[in-house]
Amino acid sequence: LVLPVIQSGPGEFTICLIINPSGTPVHGRCSVYRNGAEVAWRQLALDGRSRLMIDPTTEFPSISESDFLLIQTDLPVISCELFGDTVKLAALDGLPTDEFSSPLYCPHVAAGDFGIQYTSTITLVNSVGAPASVRLELYRDDGSLAVYKTTTINGLSKTDLDVASLFSPMTPITGYVLIDPQGATGIAG
Repeated sequence: LVLPVIQSGPGEFTICLIINPSGTPVHGRCSVYRNGAEVAWRQLALDGRSRLMIDPTTEFPSISESDFLLIQTDLPVISCELFGDTVKLAALDGLPTDEFSSPLYCPHVAAGDFGIQYTSTITLVNSVGAPASVRLELYRDDGSLAVYKTTTINGLSKTDLDVASLFSPMTPITGYVLIDPQGATGIAG
């Protein structure tokens, strides 16, 4: 499972939760990846039906917002991230790193000036060692294809893509993005 969000700025926090839904103990590791390399890790051991909370900024003091966590265990686990600050809180389930290639969807994006400037960022993680070329298709609300781009995600790396910078829409746009891994495995986002 991939946990892609690390908030480590002043007043921000990230908490990672790992749950063992089985009655059997689970063992594994939680690794920090940065630009294609594992830079830190810790062992995981969860008793049956137990939960583990990890503060990645405490557990891995050198972690940064450009990093991601990869959870690998001998039995399936459930994971989630809680992140935010004193005003806002968000939750994100751990993202599976499927061994097959399946499309991903970003169900809502907005970019441009709608009387207020909107920005959208798509975060993608390549959880395998080889680079992957993915096709991103921006669709309008009516389902028509506005534009598509292809980008490469380096192996064991995370990329944050600004929708306006990536697609360069001529006018403000809302819609959704289809991410086609084009046969690559291990893409999460």
